[in-house]
Amino acid sequence: MKGILCFGASITYGRGEKPEHGWVGRLHDWYSPQERYNSVWNLGVSGQTIAQLLERFEVEAKARLRLHRPNNTYTILISAGTNNARWVGKPEDKKTLTTDEEFKEQVKTLLKKAKACQAKLAYIGLTPVDEENTIPFDDMSSFTNERVKKHNEMLKQLCKEANIPFLDVFDLLKPEHLADGLHPNSKGYDVMWSRIKPWLEAEDLLP
Repeated sequence: MKGILCFGASITYGRGEKPEHGWVGRLHDWYSPQERYNSVWNLGVSGQTIAQLLERFEVEAKARLRLHRPNNTYTILISAGTNNARWVGKPEDKKTLTTDEEFKEQVKTLLKKAKACQAKLAYIGLTPVDEENTIPFDDMSSFTNERVKKHNEMLKQLCKEANIPFLDVFDLLKPEHLADGLHPNSKGYDVMWSRIKPWLEAEDLLP
């Protein structure tokens, strides 16, 4: 078996497109038919933070990594962190869901756990938002590009320090690529996939 585990939140899940398909669905459609036992697992859970992902990471990974079979190979792709960049209420309230230091420590723990798995590992960065639709995003939260970009830069640096491939996609999407200001629409996921696919191949990240 060759398997790709895709961990993250709503953009990994495919929110913004109906039916939900996203970049992981496009990866599945391309990779799974190539060989009989190729598998792609969408492990995105909408709304989750890095701390919440940590609570389930080892259980989810262990359930799929059948390492007792020597010919099995795996890749873990992580794309999470946007929810940690959320403002509670409006930006002017200056209340963040997670402090920068908490975020860094949680990401370090996640990367450590992921590196302990016998699999290739890489991180896909955060996408921009359309602030006209994300300030506020709902009754409880807001998202700004300044804060999402800051978290993206922290992720990039932490991956560099841990020697983990990082794909920066923050410059990729425009407002017309977003369904609700936060989640990509079908065109947005097409654009993401057009960068993710050649990166996976160039970095030799496929199992």
